[in-house]
Amino acid sequence: MIFGTTSKNPYRILGDSKEAEDERRKKILVDLLCEAGENRSRINLLLIIGDVSEQTQFMRALKFLKEAKPHNVFLALPRPPSSEDLVATVREVWLWETLAVGGYPMGYIPSEDDSDYDSSDD
Repeated sequence: MIFGTTSKNPYRILGDSKEAEDERRKKILVDLLCEAGENRSRINLLLIIGDVSEQTQFMRALKFLKEAKPHNVFLALPRPPSSEDLVATVREVWLWETLAVGGYPMGYIPSEDDSDYDSSDD
């Protein structure tokens, strides 16, 4: 069973079939675009999803949102993306495990000014 939520519409799409996966992805995409379209002020959108590098609709939507300022789109992925194009279409990308412990996004190099972050924490 897969669950997803947006700020307004909790939903549940059951099944492991390709059709159910496509339906979940379509619902997430529509909700993402609606949320961005309804907000004229700067908003931050965090999309927690698998690698969508090969999903042309998602890639187009992410590119559109990047160009349609003032929105910031962030991604959290289960593993590094298969395409640098995906990384280029969003503000920051985290791996799920890094985001869960408060770590830095992929490609971020901490500086001495990042004194409040202690990478030795368990």
